Amino acid sequence: MRTVWIFFMLPLARCRTLDRNLSSKCLEDSIEFLEDLQSETPEEYALLMYDSIGREGSNILHGNVDQLGSYSECTSAQASSGNFSGQYCKFTIEQGKIEYTVAICVPSSCKKDDILMLEWLGIFTYKNKSFIAPSQILSFISANATYRVKSVHCQNNTPYIDVFVGICIFVVALFITMMIAGSIYVTIKEWKSTDKMMEDDLSPPHKNYKTVSVSKINGQPLQESIAKSKHQSSDHGVTEGKNNNVDNPVQWLLTVPNNLLYIFSLGGPFYLAVDTFFLLSGLLSARTVLNMHHQPDQGLTKTVKDYVINRLQRIIPLYIYTMCLFIGMCSLIPWKSLGENPKSHLENCRRSWWTNLLFINNFILIDQQCMGWTWYLANDFQFHITTPIFIFLLFRLLSHGEYNIQYYTKPYCRYGPFLIGIMLGILLHHRKTSLLTKTSVLTGWLCSLMTMAAVIALGYTLDDTVESYSAPPVLYQALHRTAWAAAVGWIILVCEEGHAGFVNTLLSSKLWIPIANLSYACFLIHPAVIDMYYGLQETLLHYTDINMFYLFLGHTVLAHIVGFALCILIENPMQALRKYFC
Repeated sequence: MRTVWIFFMLPLARCRTLDRNLSSKCLEDSIEFLEDLQSETPEEYALLMYDSIGREGSNILHGNVDQLGSYSECTSAQASSGNFSGQYCKFTIEQGKIEYTVAICVPSSCKKDDILMLEWLGIFTYKNKSFIAPSQILSFISANATYRVKSVHCQNNTPYIDVFVGICIFVVALFITMMIAGSIYVTIKEWKSTDKMMEDDLSPPHKNYKTVSVSKINGQPLQESIAKSKHQSSDHGVTEGKNNNVDNPVQWLLTVPNNLLYIFSLGGPFYLAVDTFFLLSGLLSARTVLNMHHQPDQGLTKTVKDYVINRLQRIIPLYIYTMCLFIGMCSLIPWKSLGENPKSHLENCRRSWWTNLLFINNFILIDQQCMGWTWYLANDFQFHITTPIFIFLLFRLLSHGEYNIQYYTKPYCRYGPFLIGIMLGILLHHRKTSLLTKTSVLTGWLCSLMTMAAVIALGYTLDDTVESYSAPPVLYQALHRTAWAAAVGWIILVCEEGHAGFVNTLLSSKLWIPIANLSYACFLIHPAVIDMYYGLQETLLHYTDINMFYLFLGHTVLAHIVGFALCILIENPMQALRKYFC
């Protein structure tokens, strides 16, 4: 027998159905669920659905405001009538200045608009208490017990393979098939070549058969603190995990920014690692162009063409494969409570994948980037195609008896380190004798170390927030990347000149070679590994130093394992085949 309130709500709900397009199936299943929950002997599935609803917990003053409930408990519920199963949905609630999410479990027949309508009608109640109630603690600190529902998101993990996802999955399978076929082909060719070598040993000495070998390519108000903690991600991309994935983000904000290691990473090697890579990239690109141009019968036009083509051949195959793998992963993996991020990645990739392939994803649709971390590749490729310009200017200036390595136009914010690398590459290519004396070596080391220390210290001491906008932070932001690159460039120079001692021994160690060979694949895949971890979580993480340390180690090791697989299966075979057929 239905409860009294259902007799009142059902006619009203059906009336609203006509006005607001509320699904009758959703309405009937919801009433069935609530009837089975409020009967004298509640159905087990209804208890599972109700028990999985998110509820206010403890540690709220440290930012634990999200009420995620239990994803697995909700999705395991099956109505005894067989009409529906449990569907995990999350409401985004705004109470005062604070936004948080509350999970509820609703019948699988309900769509997003249906759920919003049922919430508005007040049908989701049990014993006169709404499934979604304002936070009592937040009402104390914000002096506001009212709330409003901003949006609802339901986690639908039924695989949906449209044309876009299907093409990506086909590309992944095609790459694997090509690698298997290519490996078989090369093995057969090598085997035939070996047979011919054995025949050559028995043949007259004037015959000369050549074996083809494949090279291996290598203090604020509390409510504002909570609100801030809900939206602020960890600074500068040092770690891909957001602090809104933890259940104590306020504690994160109070603890981490004052941590010595964080201060060091904020202004030092971790934060500026990308600029160090740009420096090395500029150095290697300049030396590559110069070496190609000095080959016989290699004009400047052909040099530029071969240089760009080689660069594309080097980075495109693994880039396409990883992007298709990422899209397939976002579409097919059964994400859980925190799976909105991978789903949003998929939608972004539907819109902007073409900007990645054209290396313009740092200009076009930047708020909807596919694999957003690949802005680095776009910058790097754009920088690479400018290298021949500087080489051309070098030869023009040399033909007039001048050497002006300070040629400089207004760069992009990341171009300074790359330009330093180009100039260093030109310098090293044209040096005939040692460039340094003992005095200059000592002076250079002091300047280099002092520059690095200043970059790190100023990164912590300068306040570059919008509220305190002033000249010193602006100058710092404009110059510190280039200054850091110059300091690292000095270390490269003294290593080349033989004045770096144990630093050169450390940096030249062969132990770095395997890691260097995996670096490109790891760069492409590691954010996907981290997103996959967070997207498969059902609860928030509790921030502690030891937890974050273990996560860092786990993400690092797993990213290198996956990167190794990509190198073995995709990158190295593709580069070997390219050299084999070119």
